[in-house]
Amino acid sequence: MTPLPVISVIMPAYNARDTIAASIQSLQAQTLKNWELIIVDDGSPADTAAIAPAMAEKDARICVVQRPNSGPSIARNRGVDLARADLIAFLDADDFWAPERLLGMLSLFDGDPSVGVAFSRTRFVDDPSLKLGTLTPHKSSLSVVDLMAENAVCSTSNIVCLKSVFERTGGFTPGLDYAEDQDWLLRVALEGKCRIVGVDAEWFFYRSSSHSQSADLGAMRDGWIQMV
Repeated sequence: MTPLPVISVIMPAYNARDTIAASIQSLQAQTLKNWELIIVDDGSPADTAAIAPAMAEKDARICVVQRPNSGPSIARNRGVDLARADLIAFLDADDFWAPERLLGMLSLFDGDPSVGVAFSRTRFVDDPSLKLGTLTPHKSSLSVVDLMAENAVCSTSNIVCLKSVFERTGGFTPGLDYAEDQDWLLRVALEGKCRIVGVDAEWFFYRSSSHSQSADLGAMRDGWIQMV
């Protein structure tokens, strides 16, 4: 019988043919081995949609769910619905992690029951050269004021949280595809029942390119306004 995972990783995927394999491999390289990966294929074309199932055939920890295109927020929420672990981590299909990330996050949650959400520092990486760019400063915790001003987490791929906290606060807002992480984190902070903690470690690598969501500053601004 397959043991229950200690962390469920949720990966929405759409048109990620060139990057999804590397993202999955960064999870397979984790020092923590007892995880599950739920890939929610959000209506990708056939050439993209075939990559994840092929990798899942070789790794029983990977599950692929295919659904009509409905946006990353709904895809992530669906992945959390299917998650078997009490601890949830999100990883987009174009980002990657340092090998020690999941074990470090698990130790943090095990050692402090007041933590409901955690994130690390972010290292921006040029795509496709993979040249290392800016490393974000350490932020030890996030408050409502912090989240209204700036999103120090940078990306949903940097969020690790208790499944109970995610469900209790409503998950990601359907249809909100920019600032959806900041919107949800703000609701967690407003609820005030747990801490949002930053780890002083370089565990998350964000691919930055002209095609990434962060390049569309107008859409990011519109998402922030909708959150407010």
